[in-house]
Formats: sequence, structure tokens, C-alpha cells
Amino acid sequence: EYLTGNDLFLGWKFLFNDINSKEINLSAIYDLTPKDEGLIQLLYSQRFQENYKFQAGIVHYFLDDRTDEVFNPFKKSDHLFLNTTLFY
Repeated sequence: EYLTGNDLFLGWKFLFNDINSKEINLSAIYDLTPKDEGLIQLLYSQRFQENYKFQAGIVHYFLDDRTDEVFNPFKKSDHLFLNTTLFY
């Protein structure tokens, strides 16, 4: 059996095409087997000034009680993040 046997991935990316390189990414992975597992991820990023990039996002895992040992560490791993990067 494969690690991620029968999954569906959907993704959407919107580029604002502006001077700040703003973009929004939405993606989801869903297990089509009876396990009913997956994740949803929403990301936003943009540049500001000339050397900085700001990123924010949220990741939500939905896993049921029958989750196997591979995905069990992600069971309560929903998270929100903020990140600023300096490019020089």
C-alpha cells in the first residue's frame, strides 16, 4: 500500500500582478479512502520596501481517530504563522 494512496489535491493561486508581488494560495489535500483525512492551507505573501517579504498563513489538518502511525503526529498540529524575510 502506498503512503498516500488515493488522494485528491486541489490548488488555487491568485497573483495580484502589482509592484508588491502580492499573492494568495489556497490548497487542499483530501484522502478519498474511507479514512476521511486531509489538510487545508491558506497562504498570503507580499513584498514591502525593496528587500522584505511578508508571509502569513494557516494550516488545518482534519484527521479522524483511525489515523495510522504516519499521519498521527499531525493530529493536533493546526497552526497559524507570520514570517518576515530580509533579502540583501
